Amino acid sequence: MSETIRKVISERVVVANFFSSRFSGVHESIRISPDKSRVAYVGFRKNKRFLVVNAEEQKLYDGIAEGTPIFSPDSKRIAYGAKLGKKWVIVRDGKEGKPYDGIMKGTPVFSNDGNRIAYGALTGKLFGFSTKAQDYLRRSHMAWGNIFKAKWSLIVDGKQDRYYNEISIPVFSPNNQHIVYTARKGKKWIVVLDGKEQKEYDDIGEGTPIFSPDSNHVAYVAKLVNKSILVVDEKEGNQGDRMDGLPVFSPDSKHLGYVAGFGKKHCVVLDQKEEKKYREILAGSPAFSPDSSNTAYGAFTGDGWNMVINSEEGKQYKAIPPISDNNPIFSPNSKRVAYSALTTRNKSIVVVDGSEYGEYDDVMQDTPVFSPDSKHVAYVVKKVKKWAVVVDGHEHKEYDGIGAGSVVFSPDSNQIAYFAEVGNKWLAVLNEEEGQQYDSFVPVVGFVFTQFDQFGYWVQKGTDMYFVEERIG
Repeated sequence: MSETIRKVISERVVVANFFSSRFSGVHESIRISPDKSRVAYVGFRKNKRFLVVNAEEQKLYDGIAEGTPIFSPDSKRIAYGAKLGKKWVIVRDGKEGKPYDGIMKGTPVFSNDGNRIAYGALTGKLFGFSTKAQDYLRRSHMAWGNIFKAKWSLIVDGKQDRYYNEISIPVFSPNNQHIVYTARKGKKWIVVLDGKEQKEYDDIGEGTPIFSPDSNHVAYVAKLVNKSILVVDEKEGNQGDRMDGLPVFSPDSKHLGYVAGFGKKHCVVLDQKEEKKYREILAGSPAFSPDSSNTAYGAFTGDGWNMVINSEEGKQYKAIPPISDNNPIFSPNSKRVAYSALTTRNKSIVVVDGSEYGEYDDVMQDTPVFSPDSKHVAYVVKKVKKWAVVVDGHEHKEYDGIGAGSVVFSPDSNQIAYFAEVGNKWLAVLNEEEGQQYDSFVPVVGFVFTQFDQFGYWVQKGTDMYFVEERIG
């Protein structure tokens, strides 16, 4: 990492009094657009609720739906659920949609380009519940629609699909052209792709259906009697007695992997070819590298856990965390791999390209992370009661805490930043150089490198939320 000279060039109030008692209960509603240019949250005045976007108050409503607002991926649009009397509407860029008896929790959702929007709408009354309970149920994806004669339908770009007893949160395809969701008809479940119903099953696996990255394929787990089966483009078929996990497409969409069960054994299946059978396979397996040429998964032999990379078993450990975005993690160029593990001495280590690093009391869950140029790897470790960031095996200063998810490399890979706790204060650390202390930081945002020589972050200072921008010399 390069030598760093820092200078604060601006401290701008983003939301005045946001951390005061009068804003209590709305902190969890804060949203910052993906491009970091807009800040939105839910405010309240007496019995009314309203959205605030970049300090501008929007229309007053009787309520704002839990989990909203949401920004579109391109940051140009914003949407939220709002209550008008006994009805609920979706408000998109200030324009209200058709009123319904309820809006499904977890919706609305935008397409990747931000041009399309979909949400679940409830029609009918939930008899037998208090007004307060009904308001909660109307905002939730619950299974009481059939019992209380209420029906759910999907609204896509303002057009209403058919009614069902239940529906799932919809998923847009990566190319924005398709939308898929699951629906319950009586006691059976179906997948609905672009309004077309597929075969009925006893259930559809949670977390599915999924699109391939090229948007040309749809895969899901279907349950028939007591068996789980794989369905790809409406064709049933999987190895083994059952599906033990979710299907995973490679980034180039050319490969499909999943975990299959064979009696008491399990194995990863890649392109319908069975790998070695094990007693257990880690949840989330397999993981693909960014270029789709490498795979990794955790397997239990009966004596311990091994990370299996390209079908070759690594060293055995007492435990390996579940497969996730950060464990194991392939470098951006797909040539390196890192993961954390627990040794028989009950110590946590990090394995990078087959080499072990350190013995710690813990390794933070969302690390390790690689730099964009794949040359550096960083992770957060616990040593007794202190925490430290480790970069390429070099331990930084120990702190009372490191902000979860805050470790980030700059786009040119020359800088590494994170939030660190000192007593009851927090500060931004850049290449081991400490910044000013603040009361807290805003964890949902992290850092933004605005230019090659500038970076910024959101903090709490007194009762106000600030955006701090620094120049890197």
